[in-house]
Amino acid sequence: MLVEEALQDAVAHRLATAGLRSPTQVRILGLVGHADDEVMALALADERILVTTDTDVGTIRALPGAAGPSVLLLRGIGDAVEEPVDALLEVLPRVERVLSEGAVVVIEPARYRIRYLPIDDAQRGTGRRSAPSTGVAARLRVEDMTPIVTAMVSSTWKALRQLRQRQGLAGH
Repeated sequence: MLVEEALQDAVAHRLATAGLRSPTQVRILGLVGHADDEVMALALADERILVTTDTDVGTIRALPGAAGPSVLLLRGIGDAVEEPVDALLEVLPRVERVLSEGAVVVIEPARYRIRYLPIDDAQRGTGRRSAPSTGVAARLRVEDMTPIVTAMVSSTWKALRQLRQRQGLAGH
């Protein structure tokens, strides 16, 4: 798991204490202030699940054809360390399989929703959209978005390579 910067460092520590495999806070990796696509690229490259409160990440994942990394999106969960940890520990056993296959899991108080990746038109028709209903993404057709998504993926991989070179991980 890769725990984004808006969540306290103690969240990753408590998840590790609870026995989860290698939860890491982005601060430890020197990613504070980095763009969402850079953080997602690292999560994808390291096969980590991104834990976030940033709804923009869910929107990016909702673009047609976008696959991986899986995301646990916390919405309306309190800021105290125990609240996100308790919510994650309650939901994770129920969604481990779908996360391993690729999904955005939105965790809210008293419920959670699953969107499998890549998100397709059938999931969009459920009335529970992960993508915004207004704005640029809603006005573009899939054909129009292909070059945008391709450019995003390309820039994400470039940013990841640069980040790894700065950290001395070029060959890993």
